[in-house]
Amino acid sequence: MNSLQSSLPEDWRSVLRDTLGSSSWQDLGSFVRAERAAQTILPPEEEVFSAFHYTPFDEVSVVILGQDPYHGAGQAHGLSFSVKPGLKIPPSLRNMYKELASDLGIASPSHGFLEHWATPREMNQVDMDQTLAAFVQSAQMADCACFDLIELHMAHGYLLSSFLSPLSNHRCDEFGGSLANRMRYPMAVFE
Repeated sequence: MNSLQSSLPEDWRSVLRDTLGSSSWQDLGSFVRAERAAQTILPPEEEVFSAFHYTPFDEVSVVILGQDPYHGAGQAHGLSFSVKPGLKIPPSLRNMYKELASDLGIASPSHGFLEHWATPREMNQVDMDQTLAAFVQSAQMADCACFDLIELHMAHGYLLSSFLSPLSNHRCDEFGGSLANRMRYPMAVFE
């Protein structure tokens, strides 16, 4: 195992074991090492897998893959579109913030450090109200577009299933515990 692989948390190493042992992974590693020797490659090697340290595999809900290049040294740190505190917000992230504000009414932060997006946490009432409003707005937009059907995904790993499952829902409020309580939020979305 090389140092890059050993920097992965064990839960991710286990999930990615076949990929990490493949010849194509070895070829990719050789290519990246050669590129790093010839030029500056970002993020620094020790930060390549930093996203995996923020979120255990079994708590992943969404994966954001970035393809836009960073505009300066010191920006990339292993979280797509994110920059460390104190750095200017990159254009791609600024555009994402604008879309979140226009589509969902989510205020744009004054920084570009996305650690809070990667760190799992329980939704508070404000989060739940904003998410419910976003579901309602999406349904209204679908209705205006004359859609005949709106499908809500509740398979394992989706937001609403995390409320239903006693394995992922450890809440101690009116949305946790009994099945009736765990169904409150998904039912509010359906209504």
